Amino acid sequence: MRLKYLLLTWLMALTCQLASAQYWESGTTKTSSFYSYTSGKTTHSKTDQWYAIHLDEDGQVQFTAAAIGAVRIDYIEIYTIGNDGEGAFRTRGQSPYTQSDLKAGTYRIRVTGVPTDSKGYGGNFIVTYNYQQATLTNDPEPNDQWQDASVVASGTELTGHLGYYYNSASLDKSDWY
Repeated sequence: MRLKYLLLTWLMALTCQLASAQYWESGTTKTSSFYSYTSGKTTHSKTDQWYAIHLDEDGQVQFTAAAIGAVRIDYIEIYTIGNDGEGAFRTRGQSPYTQSDLKAGTYRIRVTGVPTDSKGYGGNFIVTYNYQQATLTNDPEPNDQWQDASVVASGTELTGHLGYYYNSASLDKSDWY
């Protein structure tokens, strides 16, 4: 029962953090801090920071992080909104981190880290975000099943995107012509 309560509490906190993330423009830098210290019997800590990005087209993103002071950047994580409306973990990596299979949509970015000094006061970090639109244009959708095949004329050059997805339910695995 306690495990169920803890899991529910964590999911509610994650959903609140996803909803309140700061919007982040491509080509810009964000600065924040991590800390963890005890004052009396109370522990104060901040070991993650949330941001939101929006991709108008399929493409790739890159994050570069640098620590300033006594802090270590652990991961840069990408979250989506699942089909159930809840926040869903998509992927994560360490700086410099590039993810190249993102479908157009709004994503939540979580930067995690920990203070490294003995008192836990931590330090600051800087993270830069860049977006690059996919080089080739996408094919007309829907054409992911043989019944939805796109009609093409002889000599037509076809371009498209395979493997791009927002969440697991939206993975484009095939294109039919």
